[in-house]
Amino acid sequence: MSRDNLLNDSLEKVVNVKLEQGWDPLKLPLKIEIKNEPGIDVGGVRKEYFSLVVKELFNPLLGLFKYNED
Repeated sequence: MSRDNLLNDSLEKVVNVKLEQGWDPLKLPLKIEIKNEPGIDVGGVRKEYFSLVVKELFNPLLGLFKYNED
């Protein structure tokens, strides 16, 4: 997966695992590999991944959530 397309790459992986192999992707171990970035994941890569994905999910330009004034 690449940093430029992190959210779409992540969703594609989840969908493909479920459709191709019949596995529940929520029960599989998580392995994060970012293109052209060597790293040993002892928690830091995974933490950064979730931080970036959450930031992208809540990006107002995506329009997934609306701000409630109340």
